[in-house]
Amino acid sequence: MKKIIIIITAIILISVQESRSAIDWQVPDSYITMENPVTFNNVNVRAGRDLWDRNCKSCHGDPGKFNALSLVPPPPDATAEVMQANTDGAMFYKITYGRGAMPQFETTLPADDRWKVVTFIRRFDPRNEGLLTDEELLKGKIYALVGSENSTIDIVAEVQDKTGQLQKLAGSTIYVMARKTFGNLLVGSVSTDSEGRATFNIPAGMRTKSDGTVDFVLTLGDDFEPTVFAISGVQVKEPEPFSAPPRVLWSTNDRTQVWLLFTYFAALIGAWSTIGYIVLQIVKIRKLSQKNQG
Repeated sequence: MKKIIIIITAIILISVQESRSAIDWQVPDSYITMENPVTFNNVNVRAGRDLWDRNCKSCHGDPGKFNALSLVPPPPDATAEVMQANTDGAMFYKITYGRGAMPQFETTLPADDRWKVVTFIRRFDPRNEGLLTDEELLKGKIYALVGSENSTIDIVAEVQDKTGQLQKLAGSTIYVMARKTFGNLLVGSVSTDSEGRATFNIPAGMRTKSDGTVDFVLTLGDDFEPTVFAISGVQVKEPEPFSAPPRVLWSTNDRTQVWLLFTYFAALIGAWSTIGYIVLQIVKIRKLSQKNQG
């Protein structure tokens, strides 16, 4: 009996060790000691936040809300101790090269942008508390028109400068929401170009009101005073017959991206295979024990 307990314990320890090695992420020493070349200030933190919203939020969730996507291993929250325990260089390495379900951003984000993401994450490091000064909120304006065939929303955004003059608002995020009974539901976002213009593609097949229309609300980010532009009674285009909707990352239905489904089922199969292997070994040990006793 004692041999059986020892063997079972060894199998469990091996399984735990394999699981732990799969979670550990080794970073080269040359990256661990890297220093962030991006200055820790409001401008760079804000830029990093915009990059986080576009590239990281779908998996890691909103900082401090611990609403990350259910992956194996789970993506850490930006405020979590396990995230802040990384050096700046280690975070830069992981963002650059990725691993498993974590994509690599070496070819999609310039190095300066990757460092700005690190700078944004450091915004939640307790050691940096009080280093950023509160900034006065900007005054912005949004103008919008529904495009041809009700498939787009054409947007122009402006911001008021220190002299009170309105200037083109370039490189800013416009959030598009649908007005619902109990609040506004975020539909998507779009960034303005150098001329302060942007075009938002209205998703086909949106849930509409009883008259078949949707009321849209456009807003600017947290750096601006409350700015709202409403468009009422937009007739949403119906989806094409037999057309499959695009797959999206942040979803719980059949539109989930293929790579995410593969990762999930691979992890599930791996977990059940490990359990099955352990059970099989226990059965073999019991049969061997009974044979020896006989």
